[in-house]
Amino acid sequence: MIRIRGVVERNFASETIAWFSQGHLSHIDAMTDSGEFWGARDDKVGGKPPGVQKRPTDYLKPSYQVIFTIPSTELQEQSFWAWWESQEGKPYDSEAIWGFAFDRNWTQPGWWICSAAAIASLQSVDLIPFDLYLPPNKITPVVAALLVSGIKGVKWTAL
Repeated sequence: MIRIRGVVERNFASETIAWFSQGHLSHIDAMTDSGEFWGARDDKVGGKPPGVQKRPTDYLKPSYQVIFTIPSTELQEQSFWAWWESQEGKPYDSEAIWGFAFDRNWTQPGWWICSAAAIASLQSVDLIPFDLYLPPNKITPVVAALLVSGIKGVKWTAL
């Protein structure tokens, strides 16, 4: 099984992203069985630099979160985590946030924002198709959550 977590934090930046993306989420992570989180962030949190990192369980304090549990084969799960490990240290694409307004394509290899990385990781194991209707610059945390919620057999829990 693969778990993806969407959150919003109680701070101006997080709440602004959630508002701008017309939903209740501002960040997406992949959640390990031990409770650590892989994701792309633009700030230094959890003792880790910006970019794609594995962060500790308590690296942020969400005011709202939803956890998606996605059925997967053992091979898909292993490949999913291998994808994240292969991305470790890749930079955060700060300019991609402007893509919401200016149609910038944020799927440039080696540069990630949280929602693009989450979708790419699921595409890498054939859980989300590559031929999405939306252009890449429109996959906000909320849209990523909608795509994940459409995976066959997924279950989600809001906390």
